Amino acid sequence: IQPNVWTKFCIEKIDHSIHVFLNDQLQFSYLSHAPLEGTHIGIMLRDNQLDLEEIKIYEAGQNVMVNCLKVPDAFFAHKDYDKAISEYRRIG
Repeated sequence: IQPNVWTKFCIEKIDHSIHVFLNDQLQFSYLSHAPLEGTHIGIMLRDNQLDLEEIKIYEAGQNVMVNCLKVPDAFFAHKDYDKAISEYRRIG
């Protein structure tokens, strides 16, 4: 990121993956083997040398087909580990 040059920064979360883009170019991605939980977005700054022009947050609707792991992932996210492992084993 260059000083004094506006940069478009995008974070995209789809299922268990997070993709980070700078100026519409993929910089890196992360795939979690555990469900990514939570509904909050936060910005932490190390210094005050950053100006934010605008923040846009989008949410997509549900897919018509739901991944079979969504049910045990939901149990896992709510820390109901016994039900989660039971569902993972049933699917396996």
